[in-house]
Amino acid sequence: MEEIIPQFKDENEKSTITLIIALSVVCPLIVTAVAFFGLKKETFSPSSIAVIKALLNFDLLLLIISLVVSVVSAVPIIGWIISSIASALIYLVHVLVTLIPLLGIVNNQPVKVFSPIKFIQ
Repeated sequence: MEEIIPQFKDENEKSTITLIIALSVVCPLIVTAVAFFGLKKETFSPSSIAVIKALLNFDLLLLIISLVVSVVSAVPIIGWIISSIASALIYLVHVLVTLIPLLGIVNNQPVKVFSPIKFIQ
Protein backbone atom coordinates (compact mmCIF):
# COMPACT_ATOMS: atom_id res chain seq x y z
CA MET A 1 0.00 0.00 0.00
CA GLU A 2 1.23 3.40 -0.95
CA GLU A 3 0.89 6.00 1.80
CA ILE A 4 0.31 9.61 0.79
CA ILE A 5 0.12 12.47 3.26
CA PRO A 6 -2.52 14.83 1.88
CA GLN A 7 -1.66 18.51 1.93
CA PHE A 8 -4.50 20.50 0.43
CA LYS A 9 -4.24 24.11 -0.70
CA ASP A 10 -7.68 24.93 0.63
CA GLU A 11 -10.98 23.40 1.70
CA ASN A 12 -12.30 23.59 -1.88
CA GLU A 13 -9.54 21.27 -3.10
CA LYS A 14 -10.26 18.81 -0.29
CA SER A 15 -13.95 18.81 -1.20
CA THR A 16 -13.17 18.27 -4.88
CA ILE A 17 -10.85 15.32 -4.21
CA THR A 18 -13.38 13.82 -1.80
CA LEU A 19 -16.09 14.11 -4.45
CA ILE A 20 -13.86 12.53 -7.11
CA ILE A 21 -13.08 9.56 -4.89
CA ALA A 22 -16.72 9.14 -3.83
CA LEU A 23 -17.90 9.21 -7.46
CA SER A 24 -15.22 6.74 -8.49
CA VAL A 25 -16.96 4.13 -6.34
CA VAL A 26 -19.96 4.34 -8.69
CA CYS A 27 -18.14 4.85 -12.03
CA PRO A 28 -14.64 3.49 -11.38
CA LEU A 29 -12.49 4.18 -14.41
CA ILE A 30 -14.43 7.05 -15.95
CA VAL A 31 -14.28 9.44 -13.00
CA THR A 32 -10.61 8.90 -12.16
CA ALA A 33 -9.52 9.15 -15.82
CA VAL A 34 -11.49 12.37 -16.37
CA ALA A 35 -10.14 13.77 -13.10
CA PHE A 36 -6.53 12.89 -13.93
CA PHE A 37 -6.48 13.90 -17.58
CA GLY A 38 -9.17 16.59 -17.61
CA LEU A 39 -8.53 18.78 -14.58
CA LYS A 40 -5.87 21.47 -14.47
CA LYS A 41 -2.99 20.06 -12.49
CA GLU A 42 -1.78 23.45 -11.32
CA THR A 43 -4.95 23.93 -9.30
CA PHE A 44 -4.24 20.84 -7.18
CA SER A 45 -1.46 19.99 -4.76
CA PRO A 46 0.98 17.19 -5.67
CA SER A 47 -0.48 14.94 -2.98
CA SER A 48 -3.98 15.28 -4.46
CA ILE A 49 -2.69 14.38 -7.91
CA ALA A 50 -0.81 11.41 -6.39
CA VAL A 51 -4.02 10.09 -4.82
CA ILE A 52 -5.94 10.37 -8.10
CA LYS A 53 -3.05 8.77 -10.02
CA ALA A 54 -2.86 5.85 -7.57
CA LEU A 55 -6.62 5.26 -7.84
CA LEU A 56 -6.42 5.43 -11.63
CA ASN A 57 -3.63 2.84 -11.62
CA PHE A 58 -5.76 0.57 -9.43
CA ASP A 59 -8.79 1.09 -11.70
CA LEU A 60 -6.71 0.13 -14.73
CA LEU A 61 -5.57 -3.04 -12.97
CA LEU A 62 -9.17 -3.94 -12.17
CA LEU A 63 -10.11 -3.27 -15.81
CA ILE A 64 -7.54 -5.80 -16.99
CA ILE A 65 -8.74 -8.35 -14.43
CA SER A 66 -12.36 -7.72 -15.49
CA LEU A 67 -11.44 -8.32 -19.13
CA VAL A 68 -9.87 -11.65 -18.20
CA VAL A 69 -13.01 -12.55 -16.25
CA SER A 70 -15.10 -11.65 -19.31
CA VAL A 71 -13.09 -14.11 -21.41
CA VAL A 72 -13.65 -16.81 -18.78
CA SER A 73 -17.40 -16.19 -18.99
CA ALA A 74 -17.36 -17.57 -22.56
CA VAL A 75 -17.03 -21.06 -21.11
CA PRO A 76 -20.54 -22.45 -20.52
CA ILE A 77 -21.80 -23.08 -17.00
CA ILE A 78 -18.46 -23.25 -15.10
CA GLY A 79 -17.25 -20.03 -16.72
CA TRP A 80 -20.54 -18.32 -15.92
CA ILE A 81 -20.33 -19.32 -12.27
CA ILE A 82 -16.68 -18.31 -11.95
CA SER A 83 -17.19 -15.00 -13.75
CA SER A 84 -20.26 -14.04 -11.73
CA ILE A 85 -18.47 -14.72 -8.44
CA ALA A 86 -15.31 -12.97 -9.66
CA SER A 87 -17.28 -9.93 -10.85
CA ALA A 88 -18.88 -9.52 -7.44
CA LEU A 89 -15.50 -9.89 -5.72
CA ILE A 90 -13.89 -7.37 -8.07
CA TYR A 91 -16.56 -4.80 -7.27
CA LEU A 92 -16.31 -5.46 -3.55
CA VAL A 93 -12.51 -5.07 -3.61
CA HIS A 94 -12.87 -1.88 -5.62
CA VAL A 95 -15.32 -0.37 -3.14
CA LEU A 96 -13.14 -1.27 -0.15
CA VAL A 97 -9.91 -0.01 -1.74
CA THR A 98 -11.60 3.24 -2.77
CA LEU A 99 -13.19 3.88 0.61
CA ILE A 100 -9.87 3.61 2.48
CA PRO A 101 -8.39 6.81 0.96
CA LEU A 102 -11.77 8.55 1.20
CA LEU A 103 -11.90 7.92 4.95
CA GLY A 104 -8.28 9.04 5.30
CA ILE A 105 -9.00 12.35 3.59
CA VAL A 106 -12.16 12.99 5.58
CA ASN A 107 -10.37 12.24 8.88
CA ASN A 108 -7.21 14.26 7.93
CA GLN A 109 -4.99 11.18 8.18
CA PRO A 110 -2.37 9.78 5.80
CA VAL A 111 -4.07 8.22 2.79
CA LYS A 112 -3.34 4.57 1.99
CA VAL A 113 -3.90 3.57 -1.63
CA PHE A 114 -3.38 0.04 -2.93
CA SER A 115 -1.66 0.31 -6.30
CA PRO A 116 0.59 -2.69 -7.02
CA ILE A 117 1.25 -1.88 -10.69
CA LYS A 118 2.04 1.62 -11.92
CA PHE A 119 0.56 2.03 -15.40
CA ILE A 120 0.78 5.82 -15.16
CA GLN A 121 3.92 7.23 -13.57
